Amino acid sequence: TAATATNAAADSVIINEVMYSPHSGEPEWIEVFNAGSGPSDLKGWSISDASTTSRHLMAGVSTVVDPGGYAIVTSDTVSLMMQRPGIRARLLQAAGFPSLNNSGDWVRIYSASGGCRDSVAYQPAWGGGTGLSLERVDPFGLSMETANWASCVDSSGATPGSVNSMVRRTHDLALLRVHPSQPCSGEGC
Repeated sequence: TAATATNAAADSVIINEVMYSPHSGEPEWIEVFNAGSGPSDLKGWSISDASTTSRHLMAGVSTVVDPGGYAIVTSDTVSLMMQRPGIRARLLQAAGFPSLNNSGDWVRIYSASGGCRDSVAYQPAWGGGTGLSLERVDPFGLSMETANWASCVDSSGATPGSVNSMVRRTHDLALLRVHPSQPCSGEGC
């Protein structure tokens, strides 16, 4: 039996990546990620920036995003594909995509019923910048947590439609200090 798309449960479709200061020729965009356990239909969903009175339709037709799947929302899908031809996610051209301020702004997504499903009030200090996207570190972490966002470290400057370069790994280890157990002297040290 095929899964039926339903309206997403609260917090299952999230804002996962924001390109607020792209290189010339590339439009601004956001990536949404379905962190839920079932498919979600984005038909009738909308986006806004700090001005909540101006919501812009993301998808006027059925647009199903499977669990673990992505959709990219922008003002110009053709220009985005010309700049980033390797995107393998649903592309949504929002009518009147909001202008994302480089000095910081809000990004909000709303379900078809009008309820806010996720919002991020990003600041440049969180990461991102000219040609670098701002990536969510943990898709299950808080949207408004500064430490849950970082600059993309991928060589292309962004990862639209792919796992974020800064995502927290299942087994994420870091070497913080090295302390020799024996003082080292002589040859080979």
